[in-house]
Amino acid sequence: MTVVSPVFLAIGLLAVAAVYLLPARVPRDLILLAASLGFVAAALDPASLAGLAAFVLAGFALLRVVERQRRPGVLAAAVAAAVALFWLLGENDVALGAALGLPRPEPVVLLGLSYVMFRVVHLLVDVGQGELAAPVGLRGYLGYLLFFPNFLAGPIQRYEDLAPQLATPSPPDRDGVRAGLARMLAGGFSTVVLSGLAFAVFRRAGEEAALGGAAGGLALGVATLAFSAYLYASFTGYMDMAIGLGRLLGIAIPENFDRPWLASNFLDFWARWHITLSEWFKFYLFNPSTKELLRAVDRPAAAPWLGAAGYFLTFFVMGIWHGTSLSFAVYGLLLGLGVSLNKAWQVWMVQRLGRRGYNALSARRWYAVAARTAALSWFALALVLVWSDLATVSASLASLGAAGAASAVGLVVVVVGCGAALGPLAARLSSGLGRLTHSAGTGWLIAVAQAGAIAYYLLVVRGVVPELIYQRF
Repeated sequence: MTVVSPVFLAIGLLAVAAVYLLPARVPRDLILLAASLGFVAAALDPASLAGLAAFVLAGFALLRVVERQRRPGVLAAAVAAAVALFWLLGENDVALGAALGLPRPEPVVLLGLSYVMFRVVHLLVDVGQGELAAPVGLRGYLGYLLFFPNFLAGPIQRYEDLAPQLATPSPPDRDGVRAGLARMLAGGFSTVVLSGLAFAVFRRAGEEAALGGAAGGLALGVATLAFSAYLYASFTGYMDMAIGLGRLLGIAIPENFDRPWLASNFLDFWARWHITLSEWFKFYLFNPSTKELLRAVDRPAAAPWLGAAGYFLTFFVMGIWHGTSLSFAVYGLLLGLGVSLNKAWQVWMVQRLGRRGYNALSARRWYAVAARTAALSWFALALVLVWSDLATVSASLASLGAAGAASAVGLVVVVVGCGAALGPLAARLSSGLGRLTHSAGTGWLIAVAQAGAIAYYLLVVRGVVPELIYQRF
């Protein structure tokens, strides 16, 4: 299932029509819930649908328990139970399919389950801590968890932000409709054309990497960069589609990306990439874990260094959220090392140069480019463990030899470095393109060009439209 599939587009357009054409006495949140249930039913196979239903209903039961008994121990047990059930469903999906009489050779993939889990945990914590003024009913609970533009891969929107909008969407004016359609078209172009081309390069380079030696190493470097480009184009395209459709529905969906190629360091990168996921982990894991570390150590001078430890724990858990195999554990280790070393470097430099001196150093162009290159290269290299397992990576590096491995890493660093140096220029170009897209005089030209490119890629090139990889985490 992709956001440019006929099912997603048809349900989205039908929902828009129903919200504004049906009589006012028909509750708007009920219309959107019906659309969400229809989308989920169309997107999932019976075994996956059963797994999702089990998790959603268990989450509502836990929510009721927490509402009735607002004690810290009950809340902690409820959160642990929700996370454990999520892990069991994700790890035992083959057994689930067989138990339902649906034997199949490949695993049952519970699309969107982790994002539903994030929302359930958010509700449990906020209800348990008395943050929500009114109780959450079943209709509001289902509407929030399954809202179809956000279902597959976020963004992770808070209940108190989304629920009132589902009940009373704010109809967009003519400019809002134009902006929503333009955002959806731009998302379709990114999801179909840009991610499709990057994915094709990635697959071809991955095949050539098996040649070994320096040539194979260069191919592996190309595959690493192409996968990063595919992931970004696919994910931002999905977000553009979701945000644009939300605007047509009269619902504000938060941004999930903020030009990550402009990141000043690895910490700043995660403030710009998958923003709502980073904020969720910050609020529900980093803040409480760092607070406990500070309470345990109780030494003010150690506080900055304990922050680095909190970052390591948070991003290590974020890494293994993607999967519980050894490969994802190493991926989480790389993310945790990246952010914790970044934080430790900042602390050390401030102690050595002072805050003013460190800010002056960070403002220098050579330092900014070097820091950005290190951050983006580290992320691109860590992503290798997302598309390949640890054993395969080890075997590939062994077959490439020292020269091939050096060629792969060197290509990634050089290309990312060039991109990092041109990051501000890319930002100005994208800003200018955005203004042209929203201009009444030139917006239609860009829309025609994007639609033409999509049609050419699908009908003439017959290119592959890859699925959004994040929907499977």
